[in-house]
Amino acid sequence: SVDLHYLLRSNWSTYAQYGRGQNIPPTSVFDVKNAAVGTPPSPIVSDTFQVGTVWKSSRATLDMDVYRIWLQSDYSSTFDPVTGDTNYFQNGANVTKGVEAESTVLLGGGLALYLNGTAGSSRYTNSGLWLQNAPSDTETVGITYNMGSWNMGVFDKRVGRMFNDNISIRSEEHTSELQSRFGISYAVFCL
Repeated sequence: SVDLHYLLRSNWSTYAQYGRGQNIPPTSVFDVKNAAVGTPPSPIVSDTFQVGTVWKSSRATLDMDVYRIWLQSDYSSTFDPVTGDTNYFQNGANVTKGVEAESTVLLGGGLALYLNGTAGSSRYTNSGLWLQNAPSDTETVGITYNMGSWNMGVFDKRVGRMFNDNISIRSEEHTSELQSRFGISYAVFCL
């Protein structure tokens, strides 16, 4: 991976990042009875590129970025009735791209307002069809409290429209969450 940063001012920087990685498929992908796998799966490869900016003051932070991720898709399988083997193949590469912005503003008395939003798309490179369950946008609004060794936050998260099968659209989802320093988390999911 490569990571470049440039300081525009003492409180404002820009950056560019590139990373290439691979993910070995979980054994559930190829762990079949009697190890009868005709074609063992190869690692899934990804390329990620991101450009952004970060600004900070004594009372607020703001960062924005644009990103593009190329990813070989997960595996599907087919059973060969002649050999009795299970053959695995990748579904096809996809590209996820979009923009993201995030900010925290200190309100005073240990309270802070947290905001985050994304907008993007995830499509297969060979057909241009949407990836299943990839949201078109996400938003989070939260209030955090931090005083001494205590901290707590309440967040409302929204996940925008998602495509179920490249044609139909699943409606947005909301999640409300209460988090604390002690690992206590409470979430309410609303469809």
